[in-house]
Amino acid sequence: MRIIIEASIEQSEQQLLHAIQGDWEAFHALEPKRQQLIRSLNNVDVDVVAPDETRANLEKLIALNNEIEQLCIEHRNLLMQTLLDMRAGAKASNAYEK
Repeated sequence: MRIIIEASIEQSEQQLLHAIQGDWEAFHALEPKRQQLIRSLNNVDVDVVAPDETRANLEKLIALNNEIEQLCIEHRNLLMQTLLDMRAGAKASNAYEK
């Protein structure tokens, strides 16, 4: 489990960096692998030898996921506003042409 969590953290950190930099193509290219890693966490047993380390790593993964989610929401809202502005501009242009 430890290896999968660490790989998930590493993948999430890479995606977070791409999101911060606004490189959404690279972000989306990495998403399938990240999703696969996170889904695979459901199929492994908890490491009873180091439960505190496992918990700390899972908390870190959750925090990274929350940061990624927030950046994605902000980007989605920005894109939505851009589309709304484009529609308003198109309507104004059409009204002006008539």
